[in-house]
Amino acid sequence: MNASTEFNVLGIDPSLNRTAFCHYSDKGFDFFTVIPKELRGCERLTFIFNETLNWISTRKCDFDAIAIENYSYGSMGKLADLAEAGGIIKVCLAMFTNTVVKPTPSQLKKFVLGNGSLSRKVSKPLMIKKANEALAEHGQGQLVLQTDDEADALGLAVLAHKFMTKKCVNRYEAEVIKAVENSKETIG
Repeated sequence: MNASTEFNVLGIDPSLNRTAFCHYSDKGFDFFTVIPKELRGCERLTFIFNETLNWISTRKCDFDAIAIENYSYGSMGKLADLAEAGGIIKVCLAMFTNTVVKPTPSQLKKFVLGNGSLSRKVSKPLMIKKANEALAEHGQGQLVLQTDDEADALGLAVLAHKFMTKKCVNRYEAEVIKAVENSKETIG
């Protein structure tokens, strides 16, 4: 991590239909979403690769850490497709960092909400509310997130930052940071 207070981390909520990115730096939060619409197969993978690489390249920085949500094994039948898309994203990431952590969906919920076992129906609006509160705390209240994809990406970016600094504000954050230490992957 940079010697000064400057930092650049990235949170990524990957999916086949809508991958959300949140760049969190000393300047605040910045969002981008890749939506491949009706594309399938190699066309979808090429689209995800190009959009991801183009957006990350415009950040003009290397990332101190990246947190990408690990696969949801509830996506049976689409797991191979999701793994292909995740691999494409990781190829892009290897150009900009060598520190990637992969928290599970339940670890992300525990990190942000204090409870990793909440159902998606319950956690989805709470994640969006917490993300919008974080934006307001950082003076970016004019940005109002509507989807759980962006909210999850923001939570992942904050998790990546706390992974690097080890400055957790509660026991839940500390427990998750310790657990994701085991998921750390060196790429590139």
